[in-house]
This record gives sequence, structure tokens and C-alpha cells, in this order.
Amino acid sequence: MTGFSVSRSVAAAVYALAAVVLIFRAGEPGDSAWWPSGILFGLWIASPVVTALWLAKFVNGIARKLDLAMIAAIAGFGFYLQWRVMFIGPPDAQNALILLFVPLYQWMAVAVTFVLAWLVGLNLRES
Repeated sequence: MTGFSVSRSVAAAVYALAAVVLIFRAGEPGDSAWWPSGILFGLWIASPVVTALWLAKFVNGIARKLDLAMIAAIAGFGFYLQWRVMFIGPPDAQNALILLFVPLYQWMAVAVTFVLAWLVGLNLRES
């Protein structure tokens, strides 16, 4: 394993662990009915960033640096929003919707990021 793949794997594991911590803090893991939805939401929250970090191995050169910077921004901002709404802001019945919609927006941003990285890589190969 190269240093890049190790650091990418560590970043994916850290983000997945942070998603699990967020779900445990927001939910009621003592209730057995919570576990099926808790696991699904944990996977949903972690999936955009973990998948993007896995896909980053297919991008090379300057496009990889652009890609990783965008993934870091997507992960950081998404997790910040989720943490802020769930634990810092005033309690509201609709707060849990952030766990549904932030990953959806992260998936969209990841798609745009990889299209841009592909276009940058394609442009650099033609030059």
C-alpha cells in the first residue's frame, strides 16, 4: 500500500467513525427498534465521503489534488452542518431531516467534483 492509499483509508475510517458517533449521539441505541434505522442512517451519512475517497484512487496528477481538496471540503462542511443542527442549535422536530438531506447534497457535490476532476485530467492529457 502506498502512503496515499493508507491516508485515504484512514480518512475514510475516521469519517465513518464520526458518522457512527453522530448517529449514536442523536439516537436512542438503548431501544432495540432503533438499530435497523440507526445502521441505515449511519451508512447513508458515511457513504458519500467514503465512496469519494475510494474513487479518488482512479484520479491522477493535479486532478487528484483538486479532487481530494473538494472531498475534504464536502466532508468537513457536511459534518459541521449535521453536528451544528443536531447538537448546537435549538431542538426542533425537523432537525433529524439534516441526516437525510446533507448526504444527498454531498452525493451531488461528489458527482460534480469527479466530473470536474475528469475534465481537468482530460484537458491536461490533451495539452
